[in-house]
Amino acid sequence: MSGSLQFTLDKVAELRALLGDADPDLVHDTLEGQTDVFEIMDWLLAKLGDEEGMEEAISSRLKALGERKSACQNRQQRLRDALLACMTATGEKSLRRPEATVTMGNKKQGIQSIDETALPEVFFKVSRAVSRSAINEAMAKGETVPGVMLDNGGVTLTVRRK
Repeated sequence: MSGSLQFTLDKVAELRALLGDADPDLVHDTLEGQTDVFEIMDWLLAKLGDEEGMEEAISSRLKALGERKSACQNRQQRLRDALLACMTATGEKSLRRPEATVTMGNKKQGIQSIDETALPEVFFKVSRAVSRSAINEAMAKGETVPGVMLDNGGVTLTVRRK
């Protein structure tokens, strides 16, 4: 890839201004012959593909590592349960060992289940949330919605690989 991206983009803009609303095929052929813009785009697409592949590989690896983490946590819990069984069997509340000190204690009581139909209102949390879909529907019908400001929509790029 020769030249810088900005130099190439400036050259493309210059040629587009020179050619104006000429035949689209002429514009395309001129840009292809006089600039590196299409080679640069091919290079950018290749790099984008590399990054997409890397993201996919990382996601797959994270999933595998997440499964390994879960298995590790399960083993830890089984080891803790075995230590608790040993402590219970010895009758010791605290035991100092070369690797660590192990201490048994009582957990604070926690909520086991809740019957929401019997629960007084004071224990419910009420929250307000904006319904973007309702705003979009109203605006699609031509309604003005106070407090809503639209952006300019912008431009999007679609890259299809299949």
